[in-house]
Amino acid sequence: MGMCKHCPFAFTEESELAQNTGCLPDPHDIIQMKRETGHTWSCHENDNIKCQGFIQHVKEFNRDGKFDDIDFSKGGILSFSVWEKYGLGAAHYAADMRGK
Repeated sequence: MGMCKHCPFAFTEESELAQNTGCLPDPHDIIQMKRETGHTWSCHENDNIKCQGFIQHVKEFNRDGKFDDIDFSKGGILSFSVWEKYGLGAAHYAADMRGK
């Protein structure tokens, strides 16, 4: 399963446009969301799966322990749809509730 061309971790013209217009967060923000909430960003095309671009990015660039604190086996999924409509707080809450 690979990333889509609009994925923030694809670093394509399409993904940059989506980030610059506020439709998607940038990679740094997604990494910070994981660190702050413990939950993994969802694919923006399917809220039920973790963003494959994010997972691939962490695996590829985990040099010198840069991402050792990121564990994809822990936490729920931060829904793109909830984040887009209501913000990070609501997405975090929804991920917490979904896991119960």
